[in-house]
Amino acid sequence: MRTWKIAVLALGANLGDRAKTIEIAIEQLAAQKKIRVLERSPLVESVALTESGLDESLPSY
Repeated sequence: MRTWKIAVLALGANLGDRAKTIEIAIEQLAAQKKIRVLERSPLVESVALTESGLDESLPSY
């Protein structure tokens, strides 16, 4: 008998086509036999956060 566990994952990207990178990651997760993607949130863009604080000179996440 299979017992499913619920997990919440947060994915991020800050280089190249960020939306496509995250989409591919979700597709690869969903392709796994023991993983089901039940829901996903909309993409959220944020300013890079470094040890010194927010840094708008770096690529967004």
